[in-house]
Amino acid sequence: MSKPICEVDFNANHLRLNLAFSAKEYAGETPYEDIGEIAGM
Repeated sequence: MSKPICEVDFNANHLRLNLAFSAKEYAGETPYEDIGEIAGM
């Protein structure tokens, strides 16, 4: 009997996927935190 060990949350990865496919750019370790810091949040 196999048991899943994780679940990929694709909604949380849309920024990384968009940057990777569209701009061929690495989003970094914490892209959402970086955006929040730049926005002053």
